[in-house]
Amino acid sequence: MVSSQVREEALQSAIPAIPLESIENSFTKNRIISADELDAAPYIVESAGENLTIGTGDEIFARGSFLIGTTSFEIYRVGRT
Repeated sequence: MVSSQVREEALQSAIPAIPLESIENSFTKNRIISADELDAAPYIVESAGENLTIGTGDEIFARGSFLIGTTSFEIYRVGRT
C-alpha cells in the first residue's frame, strides 16, 4: 500500500534568499486600472506547459487584442476591497 509520509534531510547549505530586484515589482509597482479597462484587456486562458505557475519565458494561450510588436506584458488581477 502507498501512503504519504514526512521525510527529513539535512541541508548542505542555507536556502538562498531571492534577490530583492527579482521580486521588487510585486511590492513597488502596483497599478490600479478601471473595471472597464480590465474587462477590455486580453487575458490568459492557460499555460502551454503543465506548470501551475507562469513566469518569464513561459508560453501561454491568451485571448484578446494584442498590439503588433509588443514583447512585454503586464498581468493584473482583481483586488479585494
